Amino acid sequence: MKNFRKIFIISAALTCFLTTLVFAKAGSYSSTYEMKGGVFSRWIQPKSKCTITVTPKVGTNGVDMKVIWAHQTLFGWDGPYKNTSSTKKGSVSFKSNKKRKVWLRNPTGKVWKGNVSFKWD
Repeated sequence: MKNFRKIFIISAALTCFLTTLVFAKAGSYSSTYEMKGGVFSRWIQPKSKCTITVTPKVGTNGVDMKVIWAHQTLFGWDGPYKNTSSTKKGSVSFKSNKKRKVWLRNPTGKVWKGNVSFKWD
């Protein structure tokens, strides 16, 4: 009976641990930004899709923010990008299962401020 109890507890703990690992990739986080040239997110690794929502507080009318799904290359950072308004709330999505950072780019040299949230599956 003692052996059965030990085996059951170890099995239950192992199952919980492995389940946590399987679902650990899904997630979200929010942050603020204040940038002149650009700012990076932390590393994100979705299973298939990542959605970035930008809520600007200070931007430049008529100038879009570039949202880059960035990966490190031999000579710096690169990746596919999409544009969103620097003055109005907007969202962009990238279909990917690769570990990347999101790079928000501001081409004006003026300070932009706001909130950004990341959600991935």
